[in-house]
Formats: sequence, C-alpha cells, structure tokens
Amino acid sequence: MDIKPTSRIVIVGASARGIAMSARRCGLEPIAFDLFADWDTSQIADTRCLPRDALAKTLRRETRSLAGLPLICGGGLENAPDLIEELSENLTLWGSCAASVREVRDPFSLTGAMAQAGIAMPGISIHPATMPTDGSWLQKPLRGTGGMGITPWRGRSLPEGTYGQQRIEGEPHAALFLLSATQTQLLGVTRQLLVEHRSEESSFRYGGSIGPVPLREASRQTLQRAGNVLGSEFGLRGIVGLDFVLDAEEVWPIEVNPRWTASVEVLERSLAFSGVALLERLFGNSELLDPPSRTTNPVIHGKRILFAPWRSRMRASAPCYHSAPDVDSPRWADIPPPGTIHDEGSPVLTHFVHGLDADECQERLREQESHLIAKWLEPA
Repeated sequence: MDIKPTSRIVIVGASARGIAMSARRCGLEPIAFDLFADWDTSQIADTRCLPRDALAKTLRRETRSLAGLPLICGGGLENAPDLIEELSENLTLWGSCAASVREVRDPFSLTGAMAQAGIAMPGISIHPATMPTDGSWLQKPLRGTGGMGITPWRGRSLPEGTYGQQRIEGEPHAALFLLSATQTQLLGVTRQLLVEHRSEESSFRYGGSIGPVPLREASRQTLQRAGNVLGSEFGLRGIVGLDFVLDAEEVWPIEVNPRWTASVEVLERSLAFSGVALLERLFGNSELLDPPSRTTNPVIHGKRILFAPWRSRMRASAPCYHSAPDVDSPRWADIPPPGTIHDEGSPVLTHFVHGLDADECQERLREQESHLIAKWLEPA
C-alpha cells in the first residue's frame, strides 16, 4: 500500500484497531493509543498501550512530540471532553470539539433540543419518586459507554452520576452521520446486537452490529432531522453515531456517540468507503465527499464480539496468529496478544460475516461464535 507523505495520524480510544485499519486503507500511517494493544493493531500501526490508572498523563506525555498531526477520537472519549480539549490544543482534531461533546452528552440538553425539532425521546428523570418501579424505566450512567452500567430501575435510590430513562420496547439500532457546518449526511443504519445470555446488568451491553439495514422513508426522514439537530444545534462535526430504538417503525433516539463508533466498519464494508478518508476530505478541505453508493441489494455485513464463556485463552494454533492482518476485509480482529488470559465475560476478539440480509448474518454470527469457542479457546 502506498503511504502518503506527511501521512501520520493519531488515534485515541478504548480500541483503536478499526480506525487504524480504515486509515491504512486510505494510505495513512496510524499512531494508535488504546487500552488493549491487540496483536493485529500492533501489526498495522505504531501502537501504544494506555495504562487505565494514568491514561491522561500518558497521553499528554506521548503526544507532545506529535504536534499538529490529525487526531481521531474513538470509544470512551465521549466521556472525557476535558481530555479532548487538552489534546486538541496540540493536535488537529478531526471530529467534534470538547464543548459540543460535553453538551450533547447531557441527556436533558439532548432531549430538549430534539423536542424543539418535533422528535420525541424517552422520558428522563433524576428524581426517583417520578419513576415507576415496574422495570419500565432504566438506570443509566451519565458517563456510560457501550451499554455498560445500564440496569432496569427497581426503586433503589439513584446513585450519583446516574439518571433514569424510560425503557422503549423495540429493536436497538444505530445511525451513522457525517456532519459539516453546512451538510448532514446519513451514511447508513445498523442493527445493534446486545450481549446474549448474561446477567440482567449486562443485557444492554453492546455486542456487535449488522448493516446496512433498510428503513421506511418516514423513519429515514426522522433520522435526517435528528442529524440536522446534532449538526446545527450542538455543532457536532465529522463522524457521529446516534443510538435509537425502532418500535413499529417509530424512531426513538436514545443517546449520541459524538465520535467514531463501532458500527463504522460494518458500513465501510457494505458501502465500500473509508471513514478516515471522509474525515481527511472534510477537515482538510471543509467539504464533504459524495455519500457512499446505495446499491439496490448491497451485501449485508455483520460483526460480533466474542466474550469469554469461562476463564480462557486463545489456543496458539488459532489461524489468526499465522497470517498477517487483513486491513481490507478481516474475518476476525481485535486479536489479543498470544497467551492473554480472559476472565469470564471479558471480550476476546471480534469476528465478521456477510449475507443476503440481517437475519442471515445474525444466524451466521451465532454459528461462527460456537465454532470459535469450541476450536479457538482453551481453559486458562
């Protein structure tokens, strides 16, 4: 692959692998800061593992010599606007500024702005006395990510840093936008997969994505209006995700991920684009690319995170360790360094499939997960 002159780009997030692969596909050289330093990430990027107890301090030190390079934020940074602000003083941010992130992550601010645009969101509250205790409301962290920490509300006091949100029955989805000062592009929609067969607390945890999925025109128009709110009212820029529940074709926005999301790579595969290339064009030239092509019957792609069913490790014979990572269309990714021990319920790797529709992809993912558990994992 040809590498462009002055091609380095900084990626910061819980996992930088997906963004790093997208960067490599458009000829950029990623410098990846994340919490895992997975085996495949280290093969395709200058990868630096962040210690959880000194994350901000390490980033400040390590990025000091990278002044002016582009910065793309990944998962977890939506909860650290102060860190985004600090990093963007030295690096060139390809995404939403700290002030916009801070405001859109306030559920009361988001709900109010959507209501002004005629878009209904689930009820929210910080007053336990106003919330039913029959499981129809959820307790959610204000600084949550990936669906972690969400539980049905059963009448306990609300801990500091949490709020209540009405529970909407339906199927979880995510919309992906590319936002500029003048345009809102709805890049696509994915079905969100949740962790299966776990505790009540983990039943809202993100487990994968399938897409693109079709929507009726009225639903697409609602999402387009929601994207307009995110761009015009909150000033979000670049790639932005909107989690929503689809209930009988009615769109219920839930929360915003004002950064690169886990579902980007699913749409990249199906619609043949590079998210990093879109950001490079947007922030380099203050304009948007034409939207990804909308073929009549696109191949549907899916990804799922394999969580350890018991304390385990990957077998040394696993095929993923015996070939170079495929940055274009990997069958598996987020591969841990050999010998890594995984406690029950912790993520092991991500695997991919494709099919004619979302249901077929979901079934193939289940079948592939069973194979991986049987053939690739061993007790630790």
